[in-house]
Amino acid sequence: MARNGTVPSGPIMGAALAAASCTFFPAASSEAAVALGVTWVDCVVDPVDADRDGLDDACEEAVVRGFEPELVFGVEETAPERIPFWAARPDGDQTLRIFYAISYLADAGDPTLGGASGHDGDSEFIVLRVQYDGAGKWSLVEGYLSGHYDTFCDSGGWFPAESFAYGGALFGPPLVYVAEGKHANYIDLEACDAGGCYQDHCSDEWHETMGIDAGRDLGLFSTPLVDQHDEAGNPEWYWTDVVFCGWTRPDGDARDGCVPVENSYARELVTFEMDWGPVAPSAGFCQSCFGDEDCEDGGRCDGGVCGRACEVEGCPTNSHCEGSGAGQCVPDRACDCVLACEGRTCGGDGCGGTCGACEPGDLCDAAGHCVPEESCVPDCDGRECGDAGCGASCGGCEAGSSCDVSGHCVAGGGEGGAGGGTGGDAAEDDGGSCACTTPAGPSSPWAALGMVALLAMAQVRRQIRER
Repeated sequence: MARNGTVPSGPIMGAALAAASCTFFPAASSEAAVALGVTWVDCVVDPVDADRDGLDDACEEAVVRGFEPELVFGVEETAPERIPFWAARPDGDQTLRIFYAISYLADAGDPTLGGASGHDGDSEFIVLRVQYDGAGKWSLVEGYLSGHYDTFCDSGGWFPAESFAYGGALFGPPLVYVAEGKHANYIDLEACDAGGCYQDHCSDEWHETMGIDAGRDLGLFSTPLVDQHDEAGNPEWYWTDVVFCGWTRPDGDARDGCVPVENSYARELVTFEMDWGPVAPSAGFCQSCFGDEDCEDGGRCDGGVCGRACEVEGCPTNSHCEGSGAGQCVPDRACDCVLACEGRTCGGDGCGGTCGACEPGDLCDAAGHCVPEESCVPDCDGRECGDAGCGASCGGCEAGSSCDVSGHCVAGGGEGGAGGGTGGDAAEDDGGSCACTTPAGPSSPWAALGMVALLAMAQVRRQIRER
């Protein structure tokens, strides 16, 4: 049954649990799909395109609304209030990637434990990949459901369209089961009972669509349509990297007791590649393009990425100059670097160039800012390679791999070293293969005992529901 009044209205502007086996994600059948009144041609021909991603804004919104997940809430849910935002971008042949930022105002905690672990703000999210079939219909291909994202109890993951339940058309808007109080997302009740270190539980009490509204398109990191959004005088941010408090704190107040900064929407959006683009004039080397007119400095658009004119400056690492005079820098292989000078004034640009130099007596720190030499502190937190700032290094990579912009060694890069490729989504790059790991077991006898207790608690919950 539906319950009204839980989604605030008004003029509102806007990893995964490692699988033990690989799953290939095929495109959904056109026999099980939904007609949305828009085609792929409507999306890409002469688009009205505020965020410069190459997609028409009205078409984006039609698809986002058409696949708006249906949330299934349980009897013990006490905090369903949310102000959802979204972002969308091209993601392959006639395919869109949609990030739904559910934006709960609060995490009510585990109701079985009296609300333990509750906090202000809850940055849960859902990512869907949907595809146009060329004959008037769209289908879900796969989806990612967050569940205690990037924590020890992370239960999230990618699931093929066949794994979801549907309240309407098969491979249309999916049903998503929401853990009571905690808001972790699941494909069914059984998965919920087994998730979140066996602390989560769901029941099917009422259903609500997420609450998509006009003006909530976040755009892209480089072309944001919404970053700060205020409610009742309290701000929240989506592209600015701050903790998410669900509009409970005035600007300038401490933001402790909220979502950890590791789960800020800014980081989640970038991790799930919603910072893609833009397709805009003056795109730099290795940025996306549709034509030569999109590239800066006389660069050419080759294979969807910009080159760089050799007469303007030297070629970056892993590229070479073809021609003379007004020659063209082209990648030695598939363009594998990402320009990373946004918010930086010094240090490497991710493509063998620099974001700028510091004055004498200053050094460039790990964040890309010039600071006095005596106060500069190298930082390798979360990095295994690349620049640590302050003239220090976090280490190099073995031959055959290179260091991506996040400081991790990835396959590719020839001789190895501290710079180079970004690595891609293997499931998309090579037709469906994926790297598989099995979740590590408890690291101590106490952890093992704790897991046994959680299993017992989950069993009790199931017995109570079945009575």
